[in-house]
Amino acid sequence: MNGKRLDISTAWADLNADLKAILKETEVLETVHGHDLGKVKAQYKSIRAAYHRTVDAVDTLRYPVDETLIPQQVATLVRRLERVGFSSFYKAERERSMAVVTDALLADSDIVHGLRDWPDLSHREAFYLLGTAAAVQARTQVIGSLRAMHPTIVLFQQAKTVNPANGRGTVTLACHSRAALGIYGKTLSNRVEFNTHADARHHYVSARTALSIALHEQQHDMQTAIAATAPENDAAPDLRRDALRLHFSLASNIPATLYTPYRAQLHERDARYAGEGIAARVCEALGIK
Repeated sequence: MNGKRLDISTAWADLNADLKAILKETEVLETVHGHDLGKVKAQYKSIRAAYHRTVDAVDTLRYPVDETLIPQQVATLVRRLERVGFSSFYKAERERSMAVVTDALLADSDIVHGLRDWPDLSHREAFYLLGTAAAVQARTQVIGSLRAMHPTIVLFQQAKTVNPANGRGTVTLACHSRAALGIYGKTLSNRVEFNTHADARHHYVSARTALSIALHEQQHDMQTAIAATAPENDAAPDLRRDALRLHFSLASNIPATLYTPYRAQLHERDARYAGEGIAARVCEALGIK
């Protein structure tokens, strides 16, 4: 990697000081693998405990949480999560890479024709197009000197999960996976998976929304590529703190059943920004609403 290689303990100590300023925490790292987001995880546990007490649930987070029952805990957790952000270097690199990916998508005639013909595409043609878009993103996107992996596209069917206690439901639209998130050096493949079940299908009606979902999931692989440098401190100095923040965010992932805090996590905010941003630019250039 570029730049001077620093000792991992120095990297964690630097990030610890940075996060203290961001989160206004006071505890000291006990080991080089500790981190101040322990407070976030503790708050997450308190939300789960509060929900258990409120509805006497056996396994709360299998189902969507009714956040109106615990608004204060949710608001506190969201505030803490939203204080964790990226460096100006990462933001500039993300903007540059989004422009490159946008141009690459618009230069691909199959993608352009597919998006324009979206309402007439067959189910399989539509998901093939989304996989192609994710592959273009993987091929052209660079953050610092880091690249994501080419995606393996997987189609699956999963019905909406409904909480029998209150009738609230949630459905997985798509997901991304690398072995062990790729953050512990166990990288096998990049899988971008799309849910083709009828419960999820209406989310793919709009070409713009569907494209943003595909790009959102591929963005998670770019994040993983960056986060994977954290344990060994392989990231370039400009990305070191970003790598550690993404490492924390991915490793302590809050499930989507706790929806508002889930969306407030650093890696989810970043994936939405990139996915929705690129999709908007592409569709606006093509005159697609």
